[in-house]
Amino acid sequence: MFCPKCGEKIPDGVAFCPKCGNKLASQPAPAKPAAAREEAPVKKPAAHATAPSPAKPAINAPSVSLNTNAIVPLVIGVIALILAFMPWFSPSPGDFQTSQYISDGANNLSSFFGGDSTAGEAYRLKSSYTMLEMGDYADTMAAYGSSSSSIGDVNMLTYTWAIPVIVSVIGLIMAFLQKKVSIARIGFTLLALVAAMMAWMSTTCSGPIYPLLCCIASIATVVMLGSIKKEA
Repeated sequence: MFCPKCGEKIPDGVAFCPKCGNKLASQPAPAKPAAAREEAPVKKPAAHATAPSPAKPAINAPSVSLNTNAIVPLVIGVIALILAFMPWFSPSPGDFQTSQYISDGANNLSSFFGGDSTAGEAYRLKSSYTMLEMGDYADTMAAYGSSSSSIGDVNMLTYTWAIPVIVSVIGLIMAFLQKKVSIARIGFTLLALVAAMMAWMSTTCSGPIYPLLCCIASIATVVMLGSIKKEA
């Protein structure tokens, strides 16, 4: 640098001119280079940190819906089974009236001689019988001296009725729980045949209408069970 007063060349950093003694103005210190901007350290994830477990999907409870196609045949089947336990057989009006006269006469005669006043009840026929009571009908007919073959036919008729009823009950449960209708259709088909036979017998002796209604309900059940089979 040079002295502004005398023009003498002066080394840098000297406060006075060595020639004329002029006081030199202090020069600003060279600016320091700006410090490089420090980058904030990136935090690394801790080695022991565990990744969040994925959320478990919500488990929805299965909704139970009543399907009309499945409920209707089941309801009709239950009605058919209820009708199967109603009175299905009636003795002929003549046999019924005759049994009343004989029973009353036997009771009066036994009571007159000091015996049991109900001794003649063994000869009294009921106006109608359920299939479970056909054994009572057979016992009454045996009191009149009916042949053992006729009584055996009555008992066989009860077994013929009981088998379709049992099969129908099992089949109806399987149709409701497992949607399997084959056993139910077999049971109600057999029940319809037995009910039709008993309906014909009841018609000849002015008997109950329940076997006819059971036959109709059983046929309707067999037809309607096809809707469950198509769904399955």
